[in-house]
Amino acid sequence: MHLTLLVLAFLWFAFIAPLKVTLAVVASIVLVTAVVHLVAKSVVGGTSLYDAFKSVGLSLAFLLLGIVCFLSFVKGTGLSSFNEFGVLAVLAFFFASYALGFRFGLRATFGASTLVAAISSITSAALLFGLRWLIA
Repeated sequence: MHLTLLVLAFLWFAFIAPLKVTLAVVASIVLVTAVVHLVAKSVVGGTSLYDAFKSVGLSLAFLLLGIVCFLSFVKGTGLSSFNEFGVLAVLAFFFASYALGFRFGLRATFGASTLVAAISSITSAALLFGLRWLIA
């Protein structure tokens, strides 16, 4: 079911975005999925490309859900300023919600999925930063 929702969300995005942006998003998703697959294979063990794609989609969905929960918390409590420990707690919450997608997508322990999320995020960001001339 979640794969159907991801495909429908991508189709909706493809209809409203320019072709160049859509192709850049597809290339980014393929690159990130390949990096997650390689990292997960070395950390967790045998994973498939489908599991890597599913974990990327789930991690982004959980991150979006975490952002919505955080915004609801901010609106409900009236807190608008976070400093020192509060900022670290919010960042830890966002990273935990992001790593939770890898936990369910790869069927791994939370520690292993946290390691996969950290390594693949840093590697993907470095690769996308290095290849930004293709997108621009």
